[in-house]
Amino acid sequence: MAKTFRTKILSADRMLFEGETTSLIAHGRDGYFGILADHAPLIASLVPGKLVLRDAGGNEQCFCMSGGLLEVAHNEVKILVDSAECPEEIDYERACKAEERARERLSGFHGEGIDLERAWSALTRALARKKIVEEQGHSGKRSS
Repeated sequence: MAKTFRTKILSADRMLFEGETTSLIAHGRDGYFGILADHAPLIASLVPGKLVLRDAGGNEQCFCMSGGLLEVAHNEVKILVDSAECPEEIDYERACKAEERARERLSGFHGEGIDLERAWSALTRALARKKIVEEQGHSGKRSS
């Protein structure tokens, strides 16, 4: 049986996950990286993308996160995120509209009145949300 480590994922308003995992894959500034039991101490900045956890039974749980920090210490991983959601919580139509708005802002960028960093961030989040829903085979929740 694979060794496990404690994992906690927290946002400002809720505990998203707390439990034993055998592996974790997160999206850092320099790309995706993995964590296994007994990993060396680490602090990493996370960017919008997929976070995948695997438990001792081989079951995977996926989250779409908007960015945050990950800390590994004493066989425990703590992840503090701005926001995160499971694929079934994502409103796919809303993500498509957010992508459209961000692309419009970026295509009309001439240096005035547009916060370029905010527009890129919105586009990155929308694309990550869409990709996770598509990969997981969920239709996403519908707008009401």
